[in-house]
Amino acid sequence: MESRMMLVNDQEQALRHIYSLQHEGFPLSQMYILASDEQLVDELVEITGAQHPALADEGMTSALTKLLRSQGQRLLDEMEALGMTQHEAEQYEQALEFGGILIVAKPRPESQVYLAAQMAPSDYRNPPLGYN
Repeated sequence: MESRMMLVNDQEQALRHIYSLQHEGFPLSQMYILASDEQLVDELVEITGAQHPALADEGMTSALTKLLRSQGQRLLDEMEALGMTQHEAEQYEQALEFGGILIVAKPRPESQVYLAAQMAPSDYRNPPLGYN
């Protein structure tokens, strides 16, 4: 599975897109919600079970730095932490500042290996003994 990004205009579209990605096989643990409105992100995370893209806690100095950085810089940092280039992050950041919501589905490399192992054709031809 490849990463997917979808910019939507409101909470209803965000919910529909998250459920659509879930139907395609993305687990909620690999979906992230970004918006300039932190309360909206928190609500969507609570409703759906998707992830908040907050950066990993790196101690007291980092916590103070996070408090002092601007809203736009927070969004840029979160998008870059999800693997976007600086140019991509800047483009999305402008849309988010105007009220957009960005849904990012980013499969983890280990989950792709696991899925490939689960889907091996030999498993279907030679099932383990003991199953009826």
